[in-house]
Amino acid sequence: LTCAGAVCLEQDMATCCKPRAACSNYTCPSDEWLPKPFSKNSLCRGSVCQWFDNPTCCKRKPRPTTTTTTSTTTSAPRARCNTYTCPSGYTQILDDDNLFCVGANCTMLDTQTCCNLAALCESMNCSHGKVHRGLDLESSPPYYCSGITCTPADEPRCCTPKAPCSLAQCPQYMVPIREGFGVCAGATCTEEDTDHCCKMKANCAQFQCPPDADNRGLAQY
Repeated sequence: LTCAGAVCLEQDMATCCKPRAACSNYTCPSDEWLPKPFSKNSLCRGSVCQWFDNPTCCKRKPRPTTTTTTSTTTSAPRARCNTYTCPSGYTQILDDDNLFCVGANCTMLDTQTCCNLAALCESMNCSHGKVHRGLDLESSPPYYCSGITCTPADEPRCCTPKAPCSLAQCPQYMVPIREGFGVCAGATCTEEDTDHCCKMKANCAQFQCPPDADNRGLAQY
């Protein structure tokens, strides 16, 4: 995707951005969740709401109370949050020794208690010669840093080298620039890299033919 000009401006927003979905368009899973009272500013993470938006758009159903027939029954101890593996897009809450799941085993319902939202990779700056992973693929899932903020240690998971110009698919009348010179705008080369990565083939009129040969590139009159 490209902006209309050499610099992206506000009028390019419709081309470059997709609006995030509103919680009002999301149906909470009826088995465990209820719709959460929300305002028009409650938005899902992406253009489509998914299961990991449950903590944002929904609230857990209250668990039914149970009674036992004997006074000697003791409840199982609740699992600690540090035994739970947070799903993609979340990171473990540090120093969580005193955080507990609802039951004897942690489940997806405990995500909001045990995990923080992880920072999106797009919030960090890739080093020179690299771009964010997946940005050249419209259907790519989001990439996340390992914590609630991105650090230089997240670069391998968030960034990938730009493709060298030698991989550009130049049109028939052009050739790639010399290997080792220039890179494409993204992790893969596209038609948009043609002007930067390709050069015109030389015209035969520039070739010095030997005395016994005629230059095909020169006009004949």
